[in-house]
Parts: sequence; C-alpha cells; structure tokens
Amino acid sequence: MIRFTDAIRRGFEQFAVFTGRATRAEYWWWALMVALLELAIGASDPLWTLATLVLLIPTLAVTTRRLHDVGRSAWAMLWFFVPLVGWIILLVLLAGAGDPSANRYGAPPTDVSSGTSRGTRMPGLRGLPRPDWSGGDPGPTGWHDDGPTSPSGGSGWDGPPPPPPRP
Repeated sequence: MIRFTDAIRRGFEQFAVFTGRATRAEYWWWALMVALLELAIGASDPLWTLATLVLLIPTLAVTTRRLHDVGRSAWAMLWFFVPLVGWIILLVLLAGAGDPSANRYGAPPTDVSSGTSRGTRMPGLRGLPRPDWSGGDPGPTGWHDDGPTSPSGGSGWDGPPPPPPRP
C-alpha cells in the first residue's frame, strides 16, 4: 500500500496528468490531505481560496486517475452536481476496488513504496510459515516449515487449537 507521503508527492508530481490509473490508497490519502489542509486554514480565510485554487487541478487529476482505475471515464465526476444521490454514486465509485488487470486506461498502478503492482505478492512473503492445524511435527518452537510435500500439507503453527467462540 502506498504511504501518505508517497501519495502526496505523486499527486503533486502528476498534478496535470489525466491519463493512467491511481490506487484507492493514493486517492484517499490525497483526499485526506486536502480536507485536513482546508480545515486547518478555515473557510473564511483568503488563504483558503488560494489553497483551493492551487489544489483544484491536482485533485481533478487524481480523481480522474482513480475513476480510470475502476474502469470509469472522468465524466463520472459530473455525478458531483447531482445532490445526495450523485454524491453517493461518486463515493461508491471512488471507494470501489480497482480492476486487478489492465483495462482501457492502462496497466494497474504500481505501489511507489514497494515497486510492486497491485495484486502481486510482495517479495519475501512466500516463505513465511502459515498456520496448519492438521498435524505434523511442530519442532521445539511450535512452528514447522517442512514444505508442501510433508504429510501435514504445508508449514505453519502446529500448536493447540484456538478456543471455541463465545456464545
């Protein structure tokens, strides 16, 4: 997942890029920054007007890229002008999961912090042990890593079963 600072940096670096795609995290980190900045300034301050004008184009650009990620055109932003119903539709579109594969707007966005594309595993996670309640030799620590060919079917924790759920 993209970090806050990476999302803000990407938003300013691509302030007028209306092509491509933006991840859900990138969009919502940007939206949080804009909201906090405008709340901190205050609506009555003339600085608020300046901040709104400065952030208008980058906000439209990241929103366009976010809509591209869910397979929609930037024209979907016009839902904003339909009170209540349009706002809900736009919120659902912006909060939805992006297409995991390439769509007509391009390949899935990559995560700036890890360099991986969404939907791919991060390097190093494949070898981590997973819970395995089917048996096998847990070894001295309770974890075993005897691979997928073992009688237990894989690696993981082989300790006591979890407690039953509370009524």
